[in-house]
Amino acid sequence: MLKYLVILLDDCSVSYCHYDNSNERNLIPLEILHKGILFAMKNDLKIQYVLPQGELPQSYIEAINSMFHDNIGSIEQEEMADVIVVNGMEELTQNENKYDASKRYVIRTTVKEFFERYDLLKNVFERNISVNVLFKDVESFTDEKTEQYQAILNDLGVYLKDLILNGGNVNTNILTDRIALDEMNNCGAGDTSITLAPNGKFYPCPAFYYDRDHYCECGNIETGLTIRNKKLFTLEGAPLCKRCDAYHCKRCVWLNKKLTYEVNTPSRQQCIMAHVERNASKDLLDVFHQSSLLNEKEIKSISYLDPFDSYKDI
Repeated sequence: MLKYLVILLDDCSVSYCHYDNSNERNLIPLEILHKGILFAMKNDLKIQYVLPQGELPQSYIEAINSMFHDNIGSIEQEEMADVIVVNGMEELTQNENKYDASKRYVIRTTVKEFFERYDLLKNVFERNISVNVLFKDVESFTDEKTEQYQAILNDLGVYLKDLILNGGNVNTNILTDRIALDEMNNCGAGDTSITLAPNGKFYPCPAFYYDRDHYCECGNIETGLTIRNKKLFTLEGAPLCKRCDAYHCKRCVWLNKKLTYEVNTPSRQQCIMAHVERNASKDLLDVFHQSSLLNEKEIKSISYLDPFDSYKDI
């Protein structure tokens, strides 16, 4: 069931996920913005605006503020944004003095950069902020990198353990989110959320708009929302995912289509990374259990990293 309407305000709106945005300005027409707001009101959807670089005209700001919403923006829009996107580990260190514990942060990085500079996250964790790490090049993750990723997450887990046991409030998708979850909490593109692009058309998420993927267009603001093969975007329509307990996994349907050509089938890279994170979360939870914390939570031991491998035993 739809819960969110993502309104992409411009082609150069910040990317908050795996896809790349455009550098060209193409501001959504004010008429389409108003119709998008009305669509959200009629369908009881919460709006998430994706902010562009630079200032918005006053008429747009007034329209945006006419209904309760969240803003996703870059560090330059920190005053206006509720979710702040940081591009790369270097930008992470340059803006440490701007971090606000009341906001949520997304760090977009590459696998290589994260492996080389993950230590920089520790300073961020000390500020008690919520941090999501997003990899721009998931396809570059190979089986040979698995052990190194495990070691990195174990190191960060030891650091987080000390912070949390000393009263810190740290949340991150790669280590603590899985501990808090009892069911799948994925991206939901095409299922619980839909995107309205500057051209007035609906897409499962901004990534499909930037790809100019006409097959995944979902109608438009004039004629209404029509999602082709809607079940494929749901958890029920993803046979591999619906029996998985890596509940924190984004289950990115755009990455699925990019790497496996099917929106409901995850790639090996996405699965292995999510399960390495899952297992690191289990190790962290086991430490908390030793201190009689979170005893009501449980993450079971598993013998695989790619859920596809578990089908071989059925």
